[in-house]
Amino acid sequence: PHRVLANDELRAYKSSVAKPPAEKLNASQAVTERVFQTLARQGGHKARSTLEVDELMQFVSQVHPLKQLGERVRRALCELATSRVFESGQVICRRGDYADTFFVILSGSVQVYL
Repeated sequence: PHRVLANDELRAYKSSVAKPPAEKLNASQAVTERVFQTLARQGGHKARSTLEVDELMQFVSQVHPLKQLGERVRRALCELATSRVFESGQVICRRGDYADTFFVILSGSVQVYL
C-alpha cells in the first residue's frame, strides 16, 4: 500500500478575503484558488492571534510552493490553518485518498512509501 507518514500536519482553508480577477492569475494560482475554495467549504476554525499569524507567515514565506503565492493568500492561509500532531509511524494518507488536505511539516519528518 502507498502511504505517507508524518509527525505534524498543517491543514489550510481559504479565507473569505476579496480575490483578484481570475484572468489575472497564472495557471498555478488559479488551481490554488480552486483548492482553497474547496477547502473553505469545510468551514470551522479557531481564530489565531496576530502574533501567531505573523510567526506562521515567517515560516510559510520560506516554503517554496507557498512563497510563490501572494502575501494576501499566504496570510489567509495562516489565519485559517489548523495544526495536528501525528504519532511516529502513524499513516496520514494513502495513495488514492481524496486530496482535501495538504501538509506543511513544522517539525519532525515524513516517509513516503510507493
